[in-house]
Amino acid sequence: MNIVDSSALSPETSLIAATVPAKPGSVTLVSQSETAITFSWIPDADTGGTVLTQYKIKWSTNGAAYVDLDTNASAASTQYTVDSVNHSVQTGQSYSFKVISTNFVGDSSESDPLENIVAGTPPGVPQNL
Repeated sequence: MNIVDSSALSPETSLIAATVPAKPGSVTLVSQSETAITFSWIPDADTGGTVLTQYKIKWSTNGAAYVDLDTNASAASTQYTVDSVNHSVQTGQSYSFKVISTNFVGDSSESDPLENIVAGTPPGVPQNL
């Protein structure tokens, strides 16, 4: 019985607290050229009990420490491209990447890295013309 009328009480519900999401898995190379590198990742099914709000991308150039590349990548996409126009990708440089899932609670741990992806080298000068 409740205070308003004599109807039965509502069934009990339990709340589960949201947590940070699990780290993304399998960051893999999709394509590379002289001026761009595209990679993708597999989102983990454990989103922490709430929706993902974004991904964060970190990168390293030539073995240096990882730094933030994009702290607001769309949660709707599991692919990212770095290029010479927007990110100063240079031919012959080595790049490594990590991805972090984010929800309303916070950030996952970093994904395992995709390491030592070298932006393509330009073709050689034609010979024997």
